[in-house]
Amino acid sequence: MTTKMKTKSLTIMSLSILSLVIIASLVSASSFTVAPATLSFDSSSSKTFTITNPTPLTPINVDFPSTISIEGENGYVVIFDVTGTKTNIGASSIITIDPQTSIDLSKFNLGESYTSELIVSSGADTRTILVEINSNNYCDVTNNGEIDLSIENLNVNGFSEDDNEWYPRDEVEVEVTVDNNGKEKINNIQVEWCLFDNENKNCVAEDSEKDFDVKDGDDKTITFTFTVDPKDLESDVTDYTLYVRATGEVAAGTYDGEDSCASDSEGIEMKLSDDFVILTNIKTEPTPVACGNQATITADVWNIGNSDEDDVTAELRINDPQLKLSQSQSIGSIDSLKKDHVAFILDIPKETKEKTYTVSIYVTDDNGDIFENDDDGKATFSTQLQVEGSCGPVVKETRVIVAPVLESGGKAGEELVVKVGVTNSGNEASTFNVDVSGFDDWATGDYSPKTLTLNAGQSGDVTVTLTPNKDAVGKQNFNVEIQASGSTAPARKTVELEITKASGGIKLPGIKAGSFISKDNWYLWGIGLLNVVLVVIIIVVAVRVARS
Repeated sequence: MTTKMKTKSLTIMSLSILSLVIIASLVSASSFTVAPATLSFDSSSSKTFTITNPTPLTPINVDFPSTISIEGENGYVVIFDVTGTKTNIGASSIITIDPQTSIDLSKFNLGESYTSELIVSSGADTRTILVEINSNNYCDVTNNGEIDLSIENLNVNGFSEDDNEWYPRDEVEVEVTVDNNGKEKINNIQVEWCLFDNENKNCVAEDSEKDFDVKDGDDKTITFTFTVDPKDLESDVTDYTLYVRATGEVAAGTYDGEDSCASDSEGIEMKLSDDFVILTNIKTEPTPVACGNQATITADVWNIGNSDEDDVTAELRINDPQLKLSQSQSIGSIDSLKKDHVAFILDIPKETKEKTYTVSIYVTDDNGDIFENDDDGKATFSTQLQVEGSCGPVVKETRVIVAPVLESGGKAGEELVVKVGVTNSGNEASTFNVDVSGFDDWATGDYSPKTLTLNAGQSGDVTVTLTPNKDAVGKQNFNVEIQASGSTAPARKTVELEITKASGGIKLPGIKAGSFISKDNWYLWGIGLLNVVLVVIIIVVAVRVARS
C-alpha cells in the first residue's frame, strides 16, 4: 500500500514538473509587441505607443531609456521624455513620448525627416520604435503672434477632375484665410507659397503675394493663381505638396517687432499620363481680321506626358455655313515635358459674312488618333476668329475682248448690220450671255445669238441687225453687254454709228434740196410731169401752125 502511494505521488510530481517546464517554455517562446512602430511628430503634441504582453497571466518586465533626442539643423536638439510602466506588465502598458519643450519646426528642413530610435527590451528580446520629426511647417520663424493660416479652397482650371490632382499647364486658384488669434495687430503679412517635390526635397515653384495687415481678432482672405509649368517638373515624379505660409510682424506687446509665421499644406498628385500632348497660349492675329486678308493662329504645343512623342500633328477646322476652312500642320517629335510651336495661316474669303467664328484645333498622335489622358480628357481645343471689315460679294469679272464692226448700211430708214466679235480672254472655257440694248429710241432691230460658248482664246460673232428711224440722222449708239456664267461683273461696250440721209428718189431741177420722188408722192410728180409734156407739145404744135 505504501509503495503504491509513493508511486502515485511520484507520478503527480512528475506531471507537475512537466507542466512547469511546458509553461516556462511557452513563456520563453512568447514575445511582447509594440505598436505603432513609428511615431511621427509634426507638432509639439505628445505621442504614445503600447507594449502588449501575449501572456497576461505571466507579467513581464521591460526596459527603455527615460529620454531620447533628435537633432535638427545648426545644432538644434529636441529632447523627449519617455514615461510609462516598465515592470510587472500584465496585458499591456502605454508609454508616452513627450517633448520637454515646444518643437521649433523652423529648425528642420521642409519635407525632410529627422529620426531617432527608442529600444525597448525584455531580457534578450528587443523591439525598436522609430521616432521622427517630419517638417511640414513651411515657416522659418516661430508663431508668437498666434496667427493661423488655412487653405480654404483649391480650384483647378484645366484637365483635372480633382482639385488635388493637377496636370502640367493646369491653372490653379488658391484661396487662403489668415486669422489673427493673438492680442496684438500683425503688420506687413506676406503670403508665400511653394510647390514642393517630395522625392527630390525641393521647391520647384514658389512666389509671394502683396502684404497686408490684420488686427487682433480679425482675419483676411486672399486668392492667388498660378499655372503649373512643365519645365519645373520631373517626368518620373508625381508626389508633391503645396505649402502656403503667412509671415508678419507683431505690432506691440511682449513680442513687439518680432516676426510670426503660420503655414498650411495640401498634398498634390501630379498627373503625368503616358501619352498626352496639348495646346496652350492660343492666339489669333489680327483681331478682327478683314475679309480678303490673312489671319494667323498660333499656339504652344506641350508634351505633358511622361513619354517622348513622334509624328505629332495639329489639325484646325472651321465648320460654319458661312465659312469652312481646314488645315493640318506637322509638329514632329516632342520630348516629355517639352514644348514646340505651331502656326496656321488662314485666307479669309472676300465674301465671308462678318461674325465671330469658332475654330477647333486638335492634336493627334502617330496613328492619327486624338491624344487622350487617363481621365478621358481629349486634346481638343477651341478659339475665336472675329471677321469684320471689307466683306461683301466677290466681284468675278467677265474676261472678254469685244470688237464691233459695221458690216453694211448706215443710212436712215435702211437696214444696217453690225458684227460684234467676242474673244474669250480668260484661261478656261465659259458660256457668255449676250445682251444688246440702248437703240429703242432711234431704231428697231434684233441680235443673234443670245449666248456664246467659247474655249479659252476662242472667238465668236454676234450679229446686230437694226433699221434706223428716218429722222435718226447723225450720231447714234447702242450697248453690247457680255457676261460669263457665274460672273458678277459683265463686260460692256458702247457702239457708236454715224447715220446719214437715204440716197433714194429722183431730184428735179428747181426742186430744192431735200425734195425728190418717192413712193409716197410719185403720182403727184407724174401728173406734174405729164402737164409739162402737154404744155411742151402744145407749144410745139402752135409754133408749127404759125409757120405754116
